[in-house]
Amino acid sequence: MRTLPKRASLTIAQKHEICFKKINEPYIKNKELAELYNVSEGCISDTLKKSQKWLEIDPQAPEAQGKRQNKLNFPEIEEALTLWVLKALENGVDISDQVLHEKAIAFASLYKVENFKGSNGWIGGFKKRHNLSCYLKQGEAASAPLDKLDEFRKNLQDLIRNYSLEDVFNCDET
Repeated sequence: MRTLPKRASLTIAQKHEICFKKINEPYIKNKELAELYNVSEGCISDTLKKSQKWLEIDPQAPEAQGKRQNKLNFPEIEEALTLWVLKALENGVDISDQVLHEKAIAFASLYKVENFKGSNGWIGGFKKRHNLSCYLKQGEAASAPLDKLDEFRKNLQDLIRNYSLEDVFNCDET
């Protein structure tokens, strides 16, 4: 007789895998699945009862590595902010915590969500859920206004047009 661990739980990805395996191999018994994953038959049975829920989740997503599926408190803000962040990143926009906070508050106002404060904890959780990081730019990258970059390049081209290429240099402070 096989001994079960005192308390065993499955990750969300494993639950997805069990449900997928049961669909592909309908004749496999719950007892065999329980032995394969070293959990009780009851755990397998409970997982299969909610198979629709587990099959909708992407097993490669970071949250699938956890054992619980946490419910979002403000799903409409989360979804809107996620879409905005993806679009901003596509366009090469730098996103700071302050910008995230302002956008989240704007979406809360737009969707008339009450009791949303957009705290540092919520912003940190959002960044963690979506694998976002904020990086501080140093030196010239931090001081260059991006909106004036094209104009500056054009002026620079006009300025150096009168010089030969051997006389054009780039100098930096050290």
